[in-house]
Amino acid sequence: MVIILKMRMCDFWSILQSQCNRANECCNLWAGEWHRLKLFIPGTFSSYWVFMLLRFRIYAISEEIGLHYK
Repeated sequence: MVIILKMRMCDFWSILQSQCNRANECCNLWAGEWHRLKLFIPGTFSSYWVFMLLRFRIYAISEEIGLHYK
């Protein structure tokens, strides 16, 4: 289940590659390298919205997994 979640997140970052030039580093975030998150999000407008979209996607996936295993 965790691997599926990680793969979906990497696909999600690939879709947002126009805002995320370091797609591989974004995928590495989901390998547990959370310290890169602070470097990736400098606080610019576009990065803020990418972060908000990511939070929404995490919530949607967690809801989907929750409903599937209920």
